[in-house]
Amino acid sequence: AFVEKTCGKMRASMYGFVSHTKKRPDHLVLGRLFTGQVLDSFEFRVLAEGPPLTSTLRLPQLGSMTAFVFLGKFWQSDRYLTQLKNYLIDCFGIRHQQKNLLMDRIETVLVCAAHNETHITLKQYLISSPDDVTAKGHEGVMTLNASLPDLALELVAAKLADAGHACAVPLLVRSCLACC
Repeated sequence: AFVEKTCGKMRASMYGFVSHTKKRPDHLVLGRLFTGQVLDSFEFRVLAEGPPLTSTLRLPQLGSMTAFVFLGKFWQSDRYLTQLKNYLIDCFGIRHQQKNLLMDRIETVLVCAAHNETHITLKQYLISSPDDVTAKGHEGVMTLNASLPDLALELVAAKLADAGHACAVPLLVRSCLACC
């Protein structure tokens, strides 16, 4: 109810929050809403965070795209991880991009490794183009530079959307169609 109310005020269809309580220390919750109600959610326990990066943090530019690398058979075989994969892709808006993919617009790579059905690791890299690389002997070579600390997560709870609800036409659209 709190998430739905807060997302309704913010007009947001996706959410993510962290909590650190005695009962649930170091937890990360991600999810989506549909017609103002929680569609699916994933709760993780943060197992480890990589060391802080020593170089200056450079974030991707607005409008840049993210390439995904999903490592491990569990992204296809486990239904929770399959839905999480869809969530991650939706979160970065890849599905809403144009049909012609411009490779020079891809600025980050998110590597998602599934070690088993519950343990995953996320690593984000920034792509340095040949113009950005000034190191001797690396002229004309694209490199990957760690952007954020690595994140090791354990999936502790998940609520998945049922197939009928996920494909349903929103109530507002149904009422508008009925009026026409």
